[in-house]
Amino acid sequence: MIEWWSQSQTGWIGGVGGAAVGVIGGCFGALAGVLAKQGRGERFVVGGLASMAGVGAAALGVGLVAVLLKQPWHVWYPFALLGLVLVFTATPLTFSMRRIYEQAGARRLEAELLRTGAERGARSGGAADGGFIFTAVVASAIVSGGAMAAAIAALHNKPPAAANTETISHVTERTGDK
Repeated sequence: MIEWWSQSQTGWIGGVGGAAVGVIGGCFGALAGVLAKQGRGERFVVGGLASMAGVGAAALGVGLVAVLLKQPWHVWYPFALLGLVLVFTATPLTFSMRRIYEQAGARRLEAELLRTGAERGARSGGAADGGFIFTAVVASAIVSGGAMAAAIAALHNKPPAAANTETISHVTERTGDK
């Protein structure tokens, strides 16, 4: 069996290769974070992460071939380590970035709807969209009420429904309403 490289060469390969992957990955991650929050460069970011996952899978494949060819650990280990790191970081990040881009698209669409609604309201001389504003106020009140019930429940160490009815009974006792 001929070794692909020596054990001392593995140190250089692992050190230089690991540093290169780390620096490139860090710079790409910083750029991806900035671009994703702005909703820009989706093909670049998601494609780059998918490419990293693909390179990781290929490295795992080469590591597996090295094991099957009975290469010593210092030959297959750098491939296996690189492959595992890239696959298990880039794959979940690909899905996370897709979700961030979807959220950015939803924010952009919401802003556009608000902008066109405000323009329509200014042209008609009335509110932008009374139904939308009413729905937003009602939804906000429901969320706030649920948060208030949860906070009261946390203070009383009881489930929210029990805390809510107990709080209502305390209020009615104080005001005299029944």
